[in-house]
Amino acid sequence: MPIGVLTSNLAFLLIAGLPDEQFQSWGWRIPFLLSIFLLVVGMIVRRRLTDSPEFEQVKQRRQVSRLPIATLFRERPLMVTLASFAAIAPPAVGYTVMVYMLNYGTQQVGFDRTTLLLLIMLSALLWIAMIYVSARWADRFGSKRIYTIGAATGVLWAFPLFLLVDTGSVLAAGVAFLVAGVVQAIMAGAQGGLFTEIFDARIRYSGASIAYQLGGLVGGAVTPIVATSLLGATGSSLFIALYLAFLCALSLVAVIVLRVPQQQADTEATAVS
Repeated sequence: MPIGVLTSNLAFLLIAGLPDEQFQSWGWRIPFLLSIFLLVVGMIVRRRLTDSPEFEQVKQRRQVSRLPIATLFRERPLMVTLASFAAIAPPAVGYTVMVYMLNYGTQQVGFDRTTLLLLIMLSALLWIAMIYVSARWADRFGSKRIYTIGAATGVLWAFPLFLLVDTGSVLAAGVAFLVAGVVQAIMAGAQGGLFTEIFDARIRYSGASIAYQLGGLVGGAVTPIVATSLLGATGSSLFIALYLAFLCALSLVAVIVLRVPQQQADTEATAVS
């Protein structure tokens, strides 16, 4: 995802110098048209993916579920609900910085659009690096523990994020975005392992996908809209920070309540050792 953020912002940066009238009328369409090439890349990658060894064993034992989604909600309704809540925080933090801050920073604070794009790109670079670090931490200390730390830091950083941007200082905004990138990376690096652990192989793909998409819908798609409405209604970024902290708190509680099945935990411990 941060690689997508980096390349998409780079694409917009290339046309950011257009006059506002031209940018609004046709310039913004250029990056979207260029994304057609990503469809080809996605199709090639997906065609070359293979099933995991665990799912191959499920197929050999003829335990594949005909309707894995139905099995998921019948056997693990609480698990998928908690996982969906846990998945809200990463996109909530990410879309606040990637999407909302670009509009908020230019129109409300007075930053130059190009400056903010550069800051977001720098944040994405750190985000990429920290995902690797977080994933290694998750392997060593447990994905649930690392994800919990990430969600907790999301709650705490919601307020400094806006306070720093509201200063109008490029340096302060840079610090705000960089730390936000680390916060999200901590969760992103542990999320794949966490969702793999909590769902067994028969329903793992459906469980992880549904939880990820529902969390992304609430945390990602809705957050910029709610933030815009809150700012229009209150005129203060404090309520946006409160909303962001609330979403991260939901994820924090959900991941604390989540229980990793003992069989999955034993498998993980064996693999790490």
